[in-house]
Amino acid sequence: SSESEEEEEEWQPKSKIAKRPCLPKKNEAKNKKVAAPRAGVARKNVKKVAIKEEMDVSLPIAAAEDNRMQLLKPKEEHVGTEPKTLNHKPEVPKKKEINSFQRKNVKSLESDEKPSTSVPVVEKQVKNEESQDDFTVDEPPLKKIKTASSPEGKPARSLGGNKIKEEFEMNWDIVQALSEITNVEPWVCANLIRLFGEENTIPFIARYRKELINNLEADALREIQQTLEELRTVAKKTHAMIQKLKKEGKLSGCLLTALLNCRTVEELDHVSAPYKSGSKGTKAQRAKQLGLEPAALALLQNPMELNLFSYIKPNTKGLSTIREVEAGVQHILADIFAKDKDTLDFVRKLCQKKYICIQSALAKVSSKSGNEKDIDKFQLYHEFSCSIKNIQHHQILAINRGENLKILTVKVNIPDGVKNEFCWWCVNERWRPKQFLKPELMKILRNSVEDAYKRLIYPLLCREFRSKLTSDAEKESVMMFGRNLRQLLLTSPVRGRTLMGVDPGYKHGCKLAIISPTSKL
Repeated sequence: SSESEEEEEEWQPKSKIAKRPCLPKKNEAKNKKVAAPRAGVARKNVKKVAIKEEMDVSLPIAAAEDNRMQLLKPKEEHVGTEPKTLNHKPEVPKKKEINSFQRKNVKSLESDEKPSTSVPVVEKQVKNEESQDDFTVDEPPLKKIKTASSPEGKPARSLGGNKIKEEFEMNWDIVQALSEITNVEPWVCANLIRLFGEENTIPFIARYRKELINNLEADALREIQQTLEELRTVAKKTHAMIQKLKKEGKLSGCLLTALLNCRTVEELDHVSAPYKSGSKGTKAQRAKQLGLEPAALALLQNPMELNLFSYIKPNTKGLSTIREVEAGVQHILADIFAKDKDTLDFVRKLCQKKYICIQSALAKVSSKSGNEKDIDKFQLYHEFSCSIKNIQHHQILAINRGENLKILTVKVNIPDGVKNEFCWWCVNERWRPKQFLKPELMKILRNSVEDAYKRLIYPLLCREFRSKLTSDAEKESVMMFGRNLRQLLLTSPVRGRTLMGVDPGYKHGCKLAIISPTSKL
């Protein structure tokens, strides 16, 4: 029939794609056998099966798309024209075979569209490669760190946490203390402590570990390193003092806590001064030796049952009268207030809000017996006063030189408002007794607070302010020297010429520096 002739004409290209001389004869024979008893529509279904068998034998992957298009054409032509004489039983598996074959072709087409890999295929198994998207690329091996927490080149936070074990443990965390003093993030301080512990130099850290230090400059790294060494020095001296006091039998629980709370050398000297060898001992220590410590603690905790007259001993020096007993209790309370961490923190914050100035004047001894030339050098500072927040660094160094030569006398002036507010806070909030106080006991408490501020806390604050101003001035002097030296080294060696310097580099590229005729980089 005309339909079978059209089908044979359509089938001719398929025999060419197969590229096998025997296959077309077999297909023709099969078509003749099947076509004798059945109509033309049945022949089409048989031809679909023959196509599947051909593909199962061997077909190139590139021809899969042509086969798929030819398989879809008969369905589109004969939609809704199924003959009634066909038996539906053999059609069900044939349709399933065609669908499974189509799925294979679709999968092969999808796999062809994906980029190929260099992994060889062995028995239809492909090696699973781990995705390396979570690691940095094109970097040296030491810098290959995970960037899941810091994508797109952002700073990498601490990899091991902010807790670092130190050789000498204190009541404060070294990472937090370093962050508060230097105003640097805690995770940066933790990373720097680890890098310094691995003996990395500052130039190496500043150039090759920028993601771990949040792009800090070398000058800031030196300041952090110096602060870290100071904190470790305080911790080392503190533990040495603790061991010494243990051997002498002078260490108590309160003293141990006060020593472990110290962050600066000034605080450590303030706490440990009474216990140093050769010291006569403080007034509080002499009062404790007389047995007045229980009376001082009872005044704060249980004042209703306190009776100071029971501590009077006429034949004992320091306990012979009620006034001596009250003075001993007052000295013990003042020592407790001056060594309390919360009390010291409150008075420091209070000083930051007030106007505190440093004053210098001509010493009386130098004016009578002194070299006039040296005295004239410090003429600007004979009657000098300036706020500690506004004073210049060179002025601090000049005042210190004049003081060392005994030409000037220097003092830090803290206003009386600090004392009044501090005393009110101690009596009404921090050291407020748990029970009602009698008027005479309340007087002892107020006198103790004033004595603690005037005799112990005020000198400590003055030493801290002077020490901080001096250290800042010394750092600035070194930086000023560096800036002046930099300008000197950048001076053009050849007058009126523009110069270019080349630093050859094979790994990271060459670096160029150009200096203008006016010595600008």
